[in-house]
Amino acid sequence: MKNKFFILAIILVTVYSKAQDNSKNGSSQISGVGVPRSTANPNTPVIFENGYLNYTLEKIQLKDSAIAVNELRFHAVSSAMNTKKVMFERFGKWSKEIKPSAERHPILVWEKVKLFDDDVNLYTVYCDGKENWTEMYASVLIFDAQQRDC
Repeated sequence: MKNKFFILAIILVTVYSKAQDNSKNGSSQISGVGVPRSTANPNTPVIFENGYLNYTLEKIQLKDSAIAVNELRFHAVSSAMNTKKVMFERFGKWSKEIKPSAERHPILVWEKVKLFDDDVNLYTVYCDGKENWTEMYASVLIFDAQQRDC
C-alpha cells in the first residue's frame, strides 16, 4: 500500500513534466526529474523546473503529541508550492487551509479524494513545502478515511 503512495506522490509532482535525459553531457551532470536550473544558492545549487532532484520520507513529530507522521519531501524543486499546484490541477480547489503561525504560505488540504482509479477508498492529502536559504522542497502527507498515516 505504501508503494502506491510513493508512486502517486511522484506522479503528482511529475505528471505535467518531461523527464530530462541527463546522459547527454556525461556523468558530471546532476540527475533528477525535470529541467535543471542553476541557482546562486550554495545549499541548493540546482533546482528542477517541473520536477525534483530526489525525495525523502521524513518522520514528523506532531506538536504537543506523541504521534509521528510520514511526510514525503521532493527536494530541489522550483517552488515549494509544486505539490499544491499539481493537486489543484488534478483535483480542483482544496477543502481547507491551515495557516501555521510562523509560515507565510498555508498548508492546503484536500479531503475525500479518490487518488486511484482502481481503489474506492477516499484519502485526505496535505500539501506543504519549505523555500528558504537552507532548504527547498515541496511535500505531501496522505491519510486514509480513518485518518491513518499512509
